[in-house]
Order: sequence, then C-alpha cells, then structure tokens
Amino acid sequence: MKKLTLSAISLTALIAGCSATAPKCGDQETIDLVKQILERNISSELGASMASTVTYDLTAIRTTRTDDQTGSHRCAAHLDLTASTIGVTREGPITYTVELTDKPGEFYVNILP
Repeated sequence: MKKLTLSAISLTALIAGCSATAPKCGDQETIDLVKQILERNISSELGASMASTVTYDLTAIRTTRTDDQTGSHRCAAHLDLTASTIGVTREGPITYTVELTDKPGEFYVNILP
C-alpha cells in the first residue's frame, strides 16, 4: 500500500438550519466536502483533466473525538483514490476535522496532513 500525501486544505460549506454541533464525520454533506477538497488538491497538483478521472471513496468512517464546547469533530477514515484512465488505485488513512464557523449555517472541513 502506498501512502497518500495530502496537503492541508479546507473548505467551508453552507448547511441547512442551525445546530449547536457540526455535522457528523459520516454525514453526507461532510463526505461531499471532503471529496471536494480532495478533488481541488488533485487538480492543483496534477491538473483539472487528471482530477476529473479520479474517484474517491471513504469507508470505515469514525469519530475519534468530539469537543463538547465547540461541537467540532475529529474524524478518521479509509480513503481509496482510483484514476479510471490508468487503472491505478491508492489507498490509505485520512483524518479530518469538521467544525462550525462563527457564521450561522456554515461549517468548515479541514483535511489533516
């Protein structure tokens, strides 16, 4: 298994409604944002045409820590990246955080190195 190298990149997304806690690690909106971050990272490193051929799959998603004061979560998962044009798959662990911003209705995802 080859190790994945990911830059610490983050994105903010709008979420519907207001909540005292950030979306959970395995919520679809969190997973979608993690995939968007990965796509942007691959696109900046390899180009948009290569990034469009890569699919991302997160499995074994788990919450490793929740901060009761802020409602943020630290998450871990197994990541599979597959480049369909060349048939190459890379897999490895990924960790990320999900937290609310100060602006109501937004949350922030940060992929950790």
